Amino acid sequence: MIAPKSHRIKVSNLVLVLLDRERLRNLEKQYKAQYEHDIDMFDKQYERYLTLCKNMKKEIKEKKEFICVDNILYEIEKLEKLQLNQLKQHYIKSQIDAVMKDLQYQFIQSRKKDRGINKLYQMDEKCGININLFNQNMIMEVVTIGENINMVRKQEQFYKIYSVIIKELRKRGVILF
Repeated sequence: MIAPKSHRIKVSNLVLVLLDRERLRNLEKQYKAQYEHDIDMFDKQYERYLTLCKNMKKEIKEKKEFICVDNILYEIEKLEKLQLNQLKQHYIKSQIDAVMKDLQYQFIQSRKKDRGINKLYQMDEKCGININLFNQNMIMEVVTIGENINMVRKQEQFYKIYSVIIKELRKRGVILF
């Protein structure tokens, strides 16, 4: 018995339909694999972000606040730059402390300022060396501790050791302007 014309399917059309279904299954598998990869990448980068925030004691944004991996990577880049800057500043401060200790200047105090840090070292009972660090720059000055003294003589003493301090810092990789 022959099927009516409306129910007849050409063999070539049937093959195309089957091929399209197979292509759709393959595309679905590819999209699913890509989706799983993207989710995995998102999760790994978020974990990296969390670690940086915790190490640096920074406020943590929730996962849902990030639209895509690029947003997380941007935050990670900012945190890594900040972390690098903090490490540089710590190294510079520690090397200044070491040089001043080698030159037998006693550390008196350190204060954090808006733009940097201020360190005071004692030259003698009436005079000190004040060091201001900010944005990879350093200013050193002789200051009085307590009552007024002859600052010109103390400044002359300081200028004799200034070049020694700079040379010692350079030997340690600290070059400030």
